[in-house]
Amino acid sequence: MAIKVIISRWVPAELADDVKPLMIKLRGLAKNQPGYISGETLINVDEHHDVVVVSTWNSLEEWQAWLANPVRTQIESEIEEMLRRPAQYKAYYCGELQKASPVASGEPAGTRA
Repeated sequence: MAIKVIISRWVPAELADDVKPLMIKLRGLAKNQPGYISGETLINVDEHHDVVVVSTWNSLEEWQAWLANPVRTQIESEIEEMLRRPAQYKAYYCGELQKASPVASGEPAGTRA
């Protein structure tokens, strides 16, 4: 079942020009990953530091494979160094409600601290 992933980042205004190319690079790499459908970046009109990326994936498993990809994690760590707070990740099923299933790590499926 398709999912949408929402990544929220607080990007300091003075570092926006440094973060932007890294986010573009991530999007370009994600486009070539199995299961990637689409993505968009949203910038809060009142608070420009509030940046949200919404991506759509064929399945939770394909998203989790990209989440664990070492190339992605390296670029993400470069972005995280510039943020004032850690990015927040949330994954949502598209469509009907799903029965909850336990996750071994104790974290909600598709999230990362």
